[in-house]
Amino acid sequence: MSYNSNAAAILAARGYDALVDFEATTLADGTLAIDWHHADPKPTTEQVEQWELEQQKPALIRAAYARCAELSESLVAGYSPAERSSWTEIAREAQACKDSGYVTIGPYMQEEINATPTLDAQTLADRVLGKAAAFRAALAKYKGVRSVLVAEVEAMTDQQALSVTVEQIKSDSRWIDGA
Repeated sequence: MSYNSNAAAILAARGYDALVDFEATTLADGTLAIDWHHADPKPTTEQVEQWELEQQKPALIRAAYARCAELSESLVAGYSPAERSSWTEIAREAQACKDSGYVTIGPYMQEEINATPTLDAQTLADRVLGKAAAFRAALAKYKGVRSVLVAEVEAMTDQQALSVTVEQIKSDSRWIDGA
């Protein structure tokens, strides 16, 4: 089945000079030959190098965001989806329990206490609040490292960015040690 484009005729009728990207012809042996007619001149070596330079910094920034997301996900990977979806409410219940002198017990906490008879409201509330604080601290650290790395990449010249690899961004020791 042949493909006929009438775009050039329509543009010419309107007074435009139609630029043709390619022409396709079928050779005698049945293969399709494409003859490219690019409207733009072939880029120079300098232009190609500049495009590569311009692509490196965004790649490094994407790597920092990806690593932060991986580490953030690893913080909650051990929890079930149900627990993860109710975590905000459980933390609110724990804070309300603590604020009431460990008298007010919400439904999530009551369910956990009923399932573990040796667990009291104070121990559970303190455990939940401790986990929530540790999560917030770790998440803040990862986001802080990401911000520092992104700022460093943005401050680099394009040439400096070429000397840094995506793997270096992902394995930077600050992800573990802190910014």
